[in-house]
Amino acid sequence: MAADHASDGLTLWGVPGLPEFRPGDDLAAALADALAGSLADGDVVVVTSKVLSKVEGRLVRVPTDPDERDTARRALVDRETVRLLATKGRTKIVANPLGIVQAAAGIDASNVAGDEVALLPEDPDASAAALRAALRERLGVDVAVVVTDTMGRTWRVGQTDAAIGAAGLEVVHAYGGAVDRQGNELVVTEVAVADEVAAAADLVKGKLGGVPVAVVRGLPAALRSETARGRDLVRSVDEDLFSVLFLDHRGATLWTTHPVRVLLVLGFPLRAFRSRFLSQLCDQFLILSMKILLFLAIALTLHFVSHVYLTRIFPSNLASP
Repeated sequence: MAADHASDGLTLWGVPGLPEFRPGDDLAAALADALAGSLADGDVVVVTSKVLSKVEGRLVRVPTDPDERDTARRALVDRETVRLLATKGRTKIVANPLGIVQAAAGIDASNVAGDEVALLPEDPDASAAALRAALRERLGVDVAVVVTDTMGRTWRVGQTDAAIGAAGLEVVHAYGGAVDRQGNELVVTEVAVADEVAAAADLVKGKLGGVPVAVVRGLPAALRSETARGRDLVRSVDEDLFSVLFLDHRGATLWTTHPVRVLLVLGFPLRAFRSRFLSQLCDQFLILSMKILLFLAIALTLHFVSHVYLTRIFPSNLASP
């Protein structure tokens, strides 16, 4: 049975006084100096993705003119887009190469120089693992690392920080099979622990004070993990209830691959697609429909050819009176 993910109490603090990082800087060394003597085993070091983008050279030079800078940024968004999910005005909600769905593919023009924009880290999980190993080597402590980015939420106002990379922490805590105090079995409850940690850490990091790193202390030892990663939080397209009309980077839509699903969504409640069996049934129905259409096309073609052939051989018999 799954243990509860609740803590007896948490302590959070930001890490001020860090330098303005640039490509090639040693982030681990700077954090080790700033956190020497204050980190303990089981702590979670929460780092904004922007810092990793800077030290890993994920900054792109753009014009300083605001309009030209915005145009360059939009071109980068298109380049980093794998699937286009929605547009409204100048805003694009897309899935990027990491599979993360967010505005503008996570490309950001805040907290960088006026002639730069920042792409997300290429592999946030690898970045988290490398930073965790470096802190263990330098400080002798076993901590977890969470890499965060700011995201909006569908159908809710405002943004919150979420985890896009992690090492040493169970990012999703599943309660399937557990029983609550009233005797009810929990079937589908999964808590996005890493996202909760990311959001909590933002309360001490903020957006304007130049504090890109925070420490969270007090999480249960049961939440430690050597295998979990931030990518585990990305829902696959096959399990996505709202990807029916998305566009991928080639411009193809689900109409070309799953037209029956599209038709069913237009005619029936979306909740029907919560059933994986129904999803598979739709695919089988599509295959059967295509076979029937192919058979009808062949039959009509043979009928037309035979009619033309017989008309030429027996014109008098087939001619109209």
